[in-house]
Amino acid sequence: MDSSEALATASTSTSSTYEMTVAKVQGRLSMPEEAESKPHYVLKRGSVVKFRNPYPSYSNSNGPRSIFRNVVWPVITGELKQPDTTSHSLPVTEPQWLPSRTSSDKLRATWLGHACYYVEFPSGLRVLFDPVFEDRCSPFSFLGPKRYTRQPCAVHDMPVVDAVVISHSHYDHLSRTSVLEIQRKHPDVHFFVGLGLEKWFRGCGLRNVTELDWWEDVDLTIAPKTADDQATSTATPSPGPDAAEKRRRGGGGARKKSAIGALRGPFDLGLIPIGAYHPRAAFSAVHAGPGDAVDMMRDTRCRRALAMHWATWALTLEDVDEPPRLLREALRRRGLPEEGVFDVCEIGASREF
Repeated sequence: MDSSEALATASTSTSSTYEMTVAKVQGRLSMPEEAESKPHYVLKRGSVVKFRNPYPSYSNSNGPRSIFRNVVWPVITGELKQPDTTSHSLPVTEPQWLPSRTSSDKLRATWLGHACYYVEFPSGLRVLFDPVFEDRCSPFSFLGPKRYTRQPCAVHDMPVVDAVVISHSHYDHLSRTSVLEIQRKHPDVHFFVGLGLEKWFRGCGLRNVTELDWWEDVDLTIAPKTADDQATSTATPSPGPDAAEKRRRGGGGARKKSAIGALRGPFDLGLIPIGAYHPRAAFSAVHAGPGDAVDMMRDTRCRRALAMHWATWALTLEDVDEPPRLLREALRRRGLPEEGVFDVCEIGASREF
């Protein structure tokens, strides 16, 4: 390993029998040339003062004027209607967790609603993505989008959470109440957040936080503790060359998907958004539709994909059951099977890969 790939390492005890090591790679392993020529943030006196999306596909079409013209006014005049959240057909089931860290040699993902997935890795690593367990995704408990499908579980129902990955800081992806509750239940949990969020997390009293910019990488190693630490445990695997597993994940937000696939792919599984897209004139720059989602899967070189970012809060105006139907149509148009490649599962259900 050369000097550009030096590791800043910290260890976290994740349970009575396992330990997770977090190693942030110092320097980008690989990144597109345009990432340096088109910076995604503005510096003032050496500090980041604002962010900007450098890719030409992005526009500011979701600004206040656009939202009023394309969403608010059409709803007022009756041209567009609010979705009927009482008519959804998606069941919610109680999640079934694996009984131990060593009980499966497959990758297992459980959808907990919207963008939240609980992923159980064959190594024993347990990662929670974008957890929001409140009824509303809003700064207020009495105002804002409210769940129309029930929560499949609570934070205290999850047996182990080693790491939490936050994609970005919108209220439907990040909840102060939820992350604090996760740390109370799982004191050694490690949070991975985007550039600019570490200060907020530490200000909330969250201890183990790693901040990642676009194209930065981190290595996670999960391994059994030493024999002395394991003396009072049962069904503990023996440490050895295969007892630890490293997973690398890029940090940051929206990036050019083909570059991700070329430089970081292929991926075993993609958790890809399919909802909150209508009307496209207002939301195409910020939310993917089902057709975009299929393109994302192919561009990022995901072998399989599961849908998310739908069926929880009515954030936009499409019918609540429309996203999976349009996803199947998009797969068919691209010559892909409607099932077995990019799937939709029930809230609370698990899929293995």
